[in-house]
Amino acid sequence: MSEKPFIGKNYFSAFSTYDYTKLNYELVKRDMFKGEYSIACSLTPRGEKSDLLRDILSKFVKTEITQPFNTDELKWYDIDLKRTQRNITEDLWLQIVNQRQLSPIVVGGNQNISKLRESVLTEWKIILESLGLKKNVEHEAKVYSQVSFNNLIKVAQSIARDEQLPQINNEVLNKSFKLFVQNSEGLINNPQIQHYAKTIIPEMYESEKFNSVRAELSVNLLDVQSLFENVKGIFNDIYELQEYVDKLLREGYIFEPAREFYKWV
Repeated sequence: MSEKPFIGKNYFSAFSTYDYTKLNYELVKRDMFKGEYSIACSLTPRGEKSDLLRDILSKFVKTEITQPFNTDELKWYDIDLKRTQRNITEDLWLQIVNQRQLSPIVVGGNQNISKLRESVLTEWKIILESLGLKKNVEHEAKVYSQVSFNNLIKVAQSIARDEQLPQINNEVLNKSFKLFVQNSEGLINNPQIQHYAKTIIPEMYESEKFNSVRAELSVNLLDVQSLFENVKGIFNDIYELQEYVDKLLREGYIFEPAREFYKWV
C-alpha cells in the first residue's frame, strides 16, 4: 500500500494469471499511484519453467506477502480472496487512513537495529543458498536484505498501530521478523520451487554482473551514473555498464519509465 493516503483514491486489484506479465504491469501502476493501491494475485504458472522463476526473488521483495499455495489450497488456511475483496469497502479504507495518522517510531537503540539488519541479511543468505544459489550472490543478498528490512519496519509499524502503541519496541520488531522468516520459509520449502530452482536458476545466475544489476534495478529506479556508484566494483567503467544496460533493455529485462532511468521488469 502507499505510504500517503488520499481519500477517494483507493484501489484494490485481484486477479489470476499464468506468468508475471500482468503482475509486473500492476506493480508499475502501484509505484505511480498516489493513494492506497493493493494487489492480490494468484500465479498459476504454465509453459517454460524459467518463466516462473526468472523474477521470483525480485518479486519476493516487491510484494509484502508471497504464499506458495494453489488457490484451492488457501481454504485450508481460512483464506477466501473473494470474500476479502467484498469486505474492502470505503469504511475499511477510512479505518486505514485513520490508523496511518499514528506513526510509531522505533525504539531500542542502534545496537538492536544493527542486529536486526544482520539477521535479515543472514536470512537472505539462507534463502539464496536454499534455492541453490551460492555463486556471485553477495551483492544481491545485500540489496534484497535492505529492502526486506524496510518492509519489516513497515510491518512492525502496522503491528504497533493495530495494538495502539506509540512506539515500536523489540517485541514488535521480533514479531515482524518472525513473519518475514515464515514467509521466506514458505517460499523456499515449496517442493515445486525447490525442484525448479535447483535446475533452472543456477544457470541464470552465473554472471555477477547480471545478479548485481538485477538486484539494484529490481528495488530502485536508477540512471546509469547512480547505478554505477552501486556496482562500480563489478564493472570496469561506466561505459561498460552503459553497454550492458543497453543490452538488457534490448532483451526486455529492463524498461525505461523515465528518460535514461531504468527499472527491472
